[in-house]
Formats: sequence, C-alpha cells, structure tokens
Amino acid sequence: MQQYDKYFRSEQKVQLRLANPQLGSSETLTLLFANQGPGYFELVFPYKSRSGEEFPLTPGMAMELTTESMGVGVKIAVEFLEYVRGSGMIRVKGIGDLKAFQRRTQPRIDIECGVRFTRGQGALRSLREHWLKNIETINQLDPADLPSFTQSRLNLSSSGFRLAIKPPVECADLFLVLIQLNPGEKPLCLLCETVWTGTMLDDEGRIPCGMHFIGISDADRKTLEAQVKRARPT
Repeated sequence: MQQYDKYFRSEQKVQLRLANPQLGSSETLTLLFANQGPGYFELVFPYKSRSGEEFPLTPGMAMELTTESMGVGVKIAVEFLEYVRGSGMIRVKGIGDLKAFQRRTQPRIDIECGVRFTRGQGALRSLREHWLKNIETINQLDPADLPSFTQSRLNLSSSGFRLAIKPPVECADLFLVLIQLNPGEKPLCLLCETVWTGTMLDDEGRIPCGMHFIGISDADRKTLEAQVKRARPT
C-alpha cells in the first residue's frame, strides 16, 4: 500500500462506513487515525467501551474509509483485518487507490418534534443490538400504541442533529434515539454519537450537543430526507 503521510496525521478523525443490505441499514463509525504500517492503517475508537462491548467487526469485512484533508474529502475502500492492543484499536487494509471528492453540505432544518433517548454508557455492542431490535419492533407496532413523546427543538439533517440535553455529556458519548417527526407516526430509530458539546447552559440547565448518526435504517434515512426536503424553503 502506498504511503499517505500527507493525507493523515495522528488523531485525525476518520469515518468507516459499513453498508448492511441484509439488514437494510448503514453504519458510520468515527475513529482516530493512529498509525500506518506496511499494508494497513491503525485506527482507534474514541468511544468509552467496556470489555465485551467492541463493535462486531469480522476479518475481510468491506468498508469505506473517509476523512477530510487539505480542504477536500478523501476516501479509500478498506477491509477489516483485526483488533489489536486490546479492544480500542483496529487494523484495516487499504484496497485500491485513495480518491478525492468534494464534500457536500447537508441541508438542515429547525423542527419541533418528539424525542426520546437512552444513553449508552460505553456499551457500543449492546446499544447496537438494541437499535437493531427496536427497528424490528417499531416496524410491527401500531403508532397509536406508542407512549407519548417529549417535544424538543432539533436542528436536523440526514446525517445528524443538534439537541439541548441535561449534562453530563461528552464527545463520543453514545445514544439510542427515537425521533417522531410528526404526531401519530412511527418514530425513527437512530444509533448516535456526540460529536461536539456547547459550554453555556440554557434556562433549563441544558447544553447544546451535536449528534452524528452511527446507525440508521435505509427506510428511516429516506423518511428523514423527505422531511428535510419538504421543510426547506423553495
């Protein structure tokens, strides 16, 4: 594998995207670049993860690695090789050439909608299993049987949202989030991570947090994209 020193630096954020056609979903994991060896990249998970809660990656699993470098997006197809040095570091093998692409700004909307969430507390694998089970359960439910949702103000896009929540909350904290875009509808079920937090508390003692979708079903993504498109001014 050719050297990519000019594109990567220590602790640079990268994303690994996994498509799961059998499950009808996609997952995007945030990691930090650690090192480059002969034929592989070493990447570190930022999430607090207890033993046994590692993300279920298997040798040969195909993924796409993306990051931003020198003002543009860069991506390369990779395969998972192994976990190393405990549960927090992985090795992936680059396949093919590194390609540059122009990142697009995601359209965003402000919306008042129903929100419920559960904090992960370092349990990535377990939270992911709950996310997958909840998607299946929600698809079988009558929306009328769902409990009421607390109304919250979101700044929302197809890749994440901003929400004010009660501390403590830190970057790389994990959340399982339900978002009911409109009353009486089935909620979206999302596996999320915190990518930034504010510092100023609002009148209710909450701080603004930016959330990125780790996991979202294809159906929920289409619903979300349609909602954003309808709400955007023409």
